[in-house]
Amino acid sequence: MSHARFRGRSRGGGALSRAIFPLLAVGLFLPTLGVWWGVVRLAKTVPLSLYGPAAVGAIVYVVLHLLFRRPMTVYVFGHELTHAAAALLSGYKVKSLFVSEKGGEVHLSNSNVAVALAPYCWPLYTSVVLLVNGIVHYYADLPSPPVWAGFGVGLTLAFHAALTVHALNQDQPDLRHGGRIFSLVMIAFCNGLFLVVVMKSLFPNAIPLGSFLTMWMADTRVCLELLWQWLCWARERIH
Repeated sequence: MSHARFRGRSRGGGALSRAIFPLLAVGLFLPTLGVWWGVVRLAKTVPLSLYGPAAVGAIVYVVLHLLFRRPMTVYVFGHELTHAAAALLSGYKVKSLFVSEKGGEVHLSNSNVAVALAPYCWPLYTSVVLLVNGIVHYYADLPSPPVWAGFGVGLTLAFHAALTVHALNQDQPDLRHGGRIFSLVMIAFCNGLFLVVVMKSLFPNAIPLGSFLTMWMADTRVCLELLWQWLCWARERIH
């Protein structure tokens, strides 16, 4: 596959940006660990009825991914559309969008790091499943997510994970905006937060966001304390 190309003028920060983004990556690393720690804790509170359909959906996609052709046109369409949506939210103009099985391109009036990383950070098709489930629940008032919702979430998250990894293994110019290290940390951070959104959307009463935020700060502090202890231990060993 030719990598999905992103084209757009960016004002950028030159040497200043190249210095800031690595620092931001370091500062974001522990909060990212805290987010994923919180995701694991929240996952334990999710009703088991979700995991069966979600697991089946994920397995179905993995089988299709390994045995048949990857749905690259579908992925590239979502990839470029997410670039375009993030650009519009940033106040930029979308001049053109091209999609094919071999790759895609979106031409914008300008760009920033959020626009560049949006497709890797926000699973578009999973968002569609959550939106449809929300609409159904609004009118039907179901006590729990239907089987198709769990299946769709598992299928689309597996699709997002597999093809994001595939895309990141290419020489993606999207990662040049903030540098590869910052980009990978930000992608991990945002995908962790998205999983919280998934659980909250499917089980709004079982997932208290206030408790998650409290746990997130506590877990981040624990990670910081463990890092400090390790640094102190390493310093003593060196001396």
